Amino acid sequence: MGSGLALAAALSYGIGDFLAGVGGRRSLPALIPLIIQATGVVFAGVAVLLLAHGSPTAGALVWGALSGIGSGLGNWALVRGLALGQMSVVAPVSAVLAAALPVLVGVMLGEHLSGSAWTGIALAGPAIALVSQSGPISGFAWSDLAYGAVAGLGFSLLFIALDRAGTDAGAWPLLPG
Repeated sequence: MGSGLALAAALSYGIGDFLAGVGGRRSLPALIPLIIQATGVVFAGVAVLLLAHGSPTAGALVWGALSGIGSGLGNWALVRGLALGQMSVVAPVSAVLAAALPVLVGVMLGEHLSGSAWTGIALAGPAIALVSQSGPISGFAWSDLAYGAVAGLGFSLLFIALDRAGTDAGAWPLLPG
């Protein structure tokens, strides 16, 4: 079941990022994260109903709310950056930070990774950057880097906070997020 949920999450993120980028160019970019968050609440409610077990602690709900702040900030910066800047700068900066910072925090909090995990991380960083590029990087604005960095920091907060919420609360931390 975990693999299926991970695949569904990856698919929904990919579709959501594509639609957000298109929507951000055709409408007011600030509205897109609101739509994303509202859709997320609906899916979180369904997840709680389908995957509910136990009751959440106050701490898990606070971490969940913090994850929502990260999600909102990350989505706002990504959509704004994609609408106003070069995707070939904004997307890779966001993606690499969103992948690297949670690993760094996990290691700092005492998690131990195997040699193969470190090898995967070493290969994933450049791979994410290469896959995210949509064209040559030339003449970009510093704001493109800034939007990518803020998006990456926001998504990192999302992932770190959900990890800190723990698995004992099930899907409950998604609701305040």
